[in-house]
Amino acid sequence: TKGYEQYYLPRINSLPVYLSILDGQVASRFCLTSDYNKGSWHYFLDEQQQSVLSHLLSARRLKHLLNRPLAERADILYCFTHAAKGKLYFYAALSNELAAEPELQAMFFGFGASKPSWRIFHLSLQKTSATNSQSEFALPGTHSVQQTSPLLRGMLEPIYYIAALTDISSAEQRYCYTGQTYDASRLAVLNKFGLSKAAPGTLCEAIPIHYVNLRAESRYLYKTSVLVRTKPDSEPLTAFSRDFSSGGLQLEVSQPVNLQKGDIVLLDLPDLQKITLKHQLSRLPYEIMAVSKSRTIMNLKIAKADVHEGKQFFQQLIQSNRNKLTVAEETPKYPGLSDALRNMYLKSLSNFAIFVHRKGLRHDINVIGQGVQPNPLHRLLLLAQQEHNTLSFELLTKAHVLNHELANQLKQMKRQDPPKAYELYIRVAMVGGQRQLSSYFNFEFATEEELKLFALDAIEQHTVFAFRFFLTRTGKLDSEYIAKELGYISVYAIHKAKSLEEELWHVEGVADGVEISTEFVNRFAPSQSQAQQQQRQAILQTASALTS
Repeated sequence: TKGYEQYYLPRINSLPVYLSILDGQVASRFCLTSDYNKGSWHYFLDEQQQSVLSHLLSARRLKHLLNRPLAERADILYCFTHAAKGKLYFYAALSNELAAEPELQAMFFGFGASKPSWRIFHLSLQKTSATNSQSEFALPGTHSVQQTSPLLRGMLEPIYYIAALTDISSAEQRYCYTGQTYDASRLAVLNKFGLSKAAPGTLCEAIPIHYVNLRAESRYLYKTSVLVRTKPDSEPLTAFSRDFSSGGLQLEVSQPVNLQKGDIVLLDLPDLQKITLKHQLSRLPYEIMAVSKSRTIMNLKIAKADVHEGKQFFQQLIQSNRNKLTVAEETPKYPGLSDALRNMYLKSLSNFAIFVHRKGLRHDINVIGQGVQPNPLHRLLLLAQQEHNTLSFELLTKAHVLNHELANQLKQMKRQDPPKAYELYIRVAMVGGQRQLSSYFNFEFATEEELKLFALDAIEQHTVFAFRFFLTRTGKLDSEYIAKELGYISVYAIHKAKSLEEELWHVEGVADGVEISTEFVNRFAPSQSQAQQQQRQAILQTASALTS
């Protein structure tokens, strides 16, 4: 379990939000960020770079989710923003809030989806406590369970819930929602879904998830002059580097800059140019990945180019001077907090994880992950097992259709690449008095029209479940992270330890999935949303009864 954990958690697309309750007030205190969920964190920052999650995850919305059965504390969240007079205004609504007012639902969908800021999130809620912050991985006969420090415990004591936000947006979805018709003269009524502009009482902080082998490459401390241009012929801005890698730089300037994430800048490296004739270190294209609140520090990565002289130069510089360069160590603001939040999230997971193993030319799917709370897909697999009396992944892989698709995707992916998304649909039909489960993938439909016809038939005639998965390519196994556990096992069964380590070394990809059934129905036939939800609940209750 610990071995698979290090593959899964750094690649989570869900953004865990840790909710505290003080004096009866709910506040978003921390978010656990990864390279794959940072986009969701940045989306909910206002014009002052302050998080609006405390307004979004209100006590009213939490109460709605908590009133649901434990296994169903999730909903679909629809959002868009509007910029006016230097302010950024957020509009958000849960699916159940919109379903209660069909006219407003059509307006929210139609108008919201027409805006570039339109996003759809899967929102889930689980209870937690500070006691969950301790890792329970301990070897028999030892006392290696690490205790949470009093300082951290004081920070974690008020946290009672973890909300997880997963961005499930796609261009295809957006097209479907823009087809909704509405009375444009009544748009002002959408203000009821606007988030407050009042400053939250407690600031929400992003805490990066930490693993030893998480960084794609090391960064090295080095100060050198840099000239920054926004256009080839513009006046340069003087800056200096704080650190570098072959893939990027961190720069500092003396005066605040008016640059944003996503901007492309051109860099000259005059001092470094003096030590190389092979590389032309001027007008090097870099993309801004982040700008500090003071707007004086920028993180940059190389912009896409067939040949990037900067990357080639820094690769050679690192290779020739590795022993002389100082690695930039990241010092966390709160030592131990990232690990504590990670442990809390591990004990509240409800996503569905698929691990793809590669053995030679063959890719196998024979390991799935389940959190404390089973995902509806886990229960559907168990329901299919009950009806066939065998544990089979057939419903999930569909005669290896999924294996082949994921294998083809992974062959084209690198570890740093963004995830590839795909959707799984499970249609539940009654045939001759027997329940029949059939699976379909979005990539099996040649056109969006074909998918729409399937969806309408499944919604009108049967019951449909939908899931969205995010496939990422894994990095190398961090053997040191599980060395003690493997060492303990090898004392009693060395062949078992070797087998486990070999199994983990063969993990090439991870697919992280959430249920999007409500969104799928809203996409094609929103009027059927409530009926479909009731049918799904009845099926899942049957699955729970059969397997309890």
